[in-house]
Amino acid sequence: MAPARVRGGACPEPNLGVMTETSGADSVFDISDAELGEVERSVALALGRRSVEGLHVLGFGEAGLALAWPGDQPRLVLKRLLSTEEEAESHHLFDLIDRYRAAVMPHVAVAPTETRLITDDDGRRVPYMVQKLYAADALLENVLATASPDPEHPALVALRDAALGALVDGRQAIDSQPSNFAWENETLVFFDIGTPFLYDADGPILEFGAMLDTMPALLRPLVRREIGKVNAHLGTPFGNLEHAALGLTRIGQDRWLDAAVLCFNERLEQPLDVATIEARGATFRRQLRFFKQVMRVQRAWTTRVRRRRYDFFITDSWTGEIL
Repeated sequence: MAPARVRGGACPEPNLGVMTETSGADSVFDISDAELGEVERSVALALGRRSVEGLHVLGFGEAGLALAWPGDQPRLVLKRLLSTEEEAESHHLFDLIDRYRAAVMPHVAVAPTETRLITDDDGRRVPYMVQKLYAADALLENVLATASPDPEHPALVALRDAALGALVDGRQAIDSQPSNFAWENETLVFFDIGTPFLYDADGPILEFGAMLDTMPALLRPLVRREIGKVNAHLGTPFGNLEHAALGLTRIGQDRWLDAAVLCFNERLEQPLDVATIEARGATFRRQLRFFKQVMRVQRAWTTRVRRRRYDFFITDSWTGEIL
């Protein structure tokens, strides 16, 4: 779930491989602002139809969208983050993404990424991330799908070590779900930097900004609290690797759970077990189902009462179904 604001701290100079662009000039990726604007128009139409027919969708976040571009011979991934009427919020998010990449780069390779900000036809500021499109057989979830479960599989070991290595003094974490990685040339590559998990003494260094716009105002304090609990759990060794194991069930690779538990427990003081992971997964899915029901209430109010576009897809992140 993408945050929208930075709370405190200075942004370091951008690192090689990540650029923050608002004009499309000197882009390291060959997609212009005009082309990105056409993509956004297609997304706006899809939002109105509640259908992604005609879009080359690679996947959904809890409120975001990843598209392959161009549609005929894709070479890039366009990740649509949460739109906002406040340009400053998008720039704060871009700053946090830069900080996050710098923080996790010593522990895991990060996909080359460019952040771009465009204005849609309604005047909203829409942030995108542009990334390299990895071959399907290089995606970690597909590597695991074609391999036999093995606690010593080098990709699984690399995932474990990257997840634990990034937990430096409780200041940062990576979203260690296998679907967030590629395995290219025997190297683990992390590409989900659009949801930066950075922490200070008070907890996650983020506010939920535009994410809360997906929910009714009366329920936003509850949603903020529940998401905060999930993020705090992600910032612990046990919680982070439990999240990684739970991610196996989200991609239909439950057969890897026993191997993952053996692999992960080699580095954990508090051991994981399959039954606990499965129970946690059932609870997490119920929570997500509740959040999606709440989002549907907000969508109805936004579209029927306010007569405005609801700017988010509501999906079942296990099945990819649009709700």
